Amino acid sequence: MPAARSSSTTSPNLSEPFFQTGGAVQAAVSQVVAGGISYFTSASNEGSTFYQHGFQGIRTTLPGLSGNYLANNFATAAKPSPFESLTIAKGATATIDLQWDDPFASIGSGHEAASSLGMVLYDSNGKIVAYMMKNDVGGNPNQIMQFTNTTASTSFRLAIVTNGGGTTPNLFKFIVYGQGTAINDPAAGKGSGSVIGHELVAGANTVGAVAASATPVFGGNNHVESFSSAGPGMILFDADGNRMIEPARPGKVEFMAPDGVATSVFSQFYGTSAAAPDAAAVAALMLQQNPSLTPGQITAMLARSAVAATGPAGATGAGLIQATTAVQLAAAAPRATPATSVLLSYAAPEANSWAQAAAAQVNPVGAAIAAVLGEPGALADFTAFIDPADAVVMPGADGPGAGTDSFAMLNNGNQMVVPIYQDWGRA
Repeated sequence: MPAARSSSTTSPNLSEPFFQTGGAVQAAVSQVVAGGISYFTSASNEGSTFYQHGFQGIRTTLPGLSGNYLANNFATAAKPSPFESLTIAKGATATIDLQWDDPFASIGSGHEAASSLGMVLYDSNGKIVAYMMKNDVGGNPNQIMQFTNTTASTSFRLAIVTNGGGTTPNLFKFIVYGQGTAINDPAAGKGSGSVIGHELVAGANTVGAVAASATPVFGGNNHVESFSSAGPGMILFDADGNRMIEPARPGKVEFMAPDGVATSVFSQFYGTSAAAPDAAAVAALMLQQNPSLTPGQITAMLARSAVAATGPAGATGAGLIQATTAVQLAAAAPRATPATSVLLSYAAPEANSWAQAAAAQVNPVGAAIAAVLGEPGALADFTAFIDPADAVVMPGADGPGAGTDSFAMLNNGNQMVVPIYQDWGRA
């Protein structure tokens, strides 16, 4: 069995499906996990800022639009209303990702969205301030609308209407990305959660966040950060776009790690984007003690090390991991002779084509990374291990022949951690 290695990602990808497997990033993560990588990803930072419900259509007119629309009823049958109340702080940017239960045309083959939904956002005076009404029939069941509040008010209303196709969806969900927005509805935050896409992949370690200041050493009770996203997720379609007989509920998050710690870059680094690499770093220390640990063993030991945490259902997982306990468990586990390290790739800013070619030479893990490098919508930062003997022939951040200093981020026995950036603007 190959020696275990770890990698991590952060940041949501707005093209990832809520209700389907098999997307480009999901497939890449699945292949990485299958290749013996212990994979960590942030749970995202949307907390309970989502709304999921069966579509309940009412015929109505809408301000600023001509004709009648079939809009979702956000109120009661006795007193229907096509509007959902939102509070958007002044200066805040709300990115609303709306999806519904149709298969993605871009995933698999022979399946596509048979219905379409659109969104219209109104200010407190009934004026349209943003809308997304693209007809998605035949494409992906996905609308994304962004609005920055430069108005004098914080009160807004959202309408969701059908805008194409001969059918209506059974279920829809929208998630609001960006801090400063609240959904003023008691039904908000209920359902399958705000963990989506590659965060739901089996075998991936999806990590929530607890503020370091909320841990017992500082007098806290390990309460999850309010923004830390929750599961369990809901998968309605397989990778070929076929509707599943019974929905799958992956049950993410696995466990939590701290955020809000000062770094050399941030005075305090907050978010699940901080928690995920914290957990991956503990896994690296575990591998340093016992390089023969499998990904399954690492996940199980991290979960065993965790102490109880408080927070919404689906957000806390096994609890807050404890580095000392996890490393002790790793040191006490039986050891095996590790196999040779797997070489993935380092995507230097000037070396995109080189990185894809190098990654494609390593199967199946390298092919997975190459797939992500070729996906324009992939926002995740990947971390991979390489053997130091291979590092001397790899290009540095300034291109081939520039040296290997950029590779030495963390010494892990006979391995080093290498960041692979999809966003070439970062180094």
